[in-house]
Amino acid sequence: MQWDAANETLDPRPSEVIQRVRGLDPTRQWENGGYNEPQGPNDPIEDHNYLFGSLSPPSEPQDFTRIDANSGMPPGLLTYDAPDHPYILNEYGWVWINRDGTPTTLSQRNYEAWLGNAVSDPAATRETYAYLVSGLTAFWRAKRGYAGGVQHFTYLGYSRPGTGQTSDNFLDVASLTLEPRWERYARSAFAPVAVYIDSWKETYAPNTRTGVPIIAINDTHETQTAELDLLAVGDDGVVLASSAVQSLTLEPLGSYEGTLDITTPAQPRFVLFAELRPDSADHQTVWSRRKIGYAHPGEAIPDPPFSR
Repeated sequence: MQWDAANETLDPRPSEVIQRVRGLDPTRQWENGGYNEPQGPNDPIEDHNYLFGSLSPPSEPQDFTRIDANSGMPPGLLTYDAPDHPYILNEYGWVWINRDGTPTTLSQRNYEAWLGNAVSDPAATRETYAYLVSGLTAFWRAKRGYAGGVQHFTYLGYSRPGTGQTSDNFLDVASLTLEPRWERYARSAFAPVAVYIDSWKETYAPNTRTGVPIIAINDTHETQTAELDLLAVGDDGVVLASSAVQSLTLEPLGSYEGTLDITTPAQPRFVLFAELRPDSADHQTVWSRRKIGYAHPGEAIPDPPFSR
């Protein structure tokens, strides 16, 4: 954890504040807003990397694979350039919705492009949010571009239809009730031992043996063993096809990159689920999802467990 002195500013005053108060808590580093020079030798730098930003036509999910995240970030336009410091990705969505499920003022254009007439359906916007933001989270984590980590933005913001911009993930703040789709998807996306389908193809040739690229990551300091497989699942939750099970050994802070072969179903619409089952009781089974043949990312899909 670290203290964050500012956000998206070139104002020099946060630097002065950090120098004055650092001694009050020697257990944490200080982050200086992303644009200013870090004030300590181990202080992190934050980046705001928006693949779905609003300054150009809305991106499609398949555009993720065009980003060379392994090269380092790539850093935001004004992010301070200090490659010897760890970078933290703490803004990366631009898929925000208000608490009632309506798109925020900043993300309205994206939802209109993705969902069409379904933009007025809260179930569709909430599914889109959970599906895309969890996918982005796993993308950035799997690509290992941010040594300082990937942080969610934001769990609690301001949310009012017509004025909200960054929103939050709660249905009820007083009871701390999270929106259930996001809670379900986020558990896998942020798990210490996680899996990512490294493809956003939306169509596959039917009845074809296909290699699907997979990345598994271990963000713990202990070696983890796990079993990995790939399922093609229909709308009814029935497994239509599956890969062979692969046994993995993930080194501390390490990762695995490979492919799993699966024969694609005859039907054009299904979901690919990568399933990673850590052997340790300390870590849960996690999933990565890809919708194949769906009209838009807001269409509902089945949840595990599945009928085999």
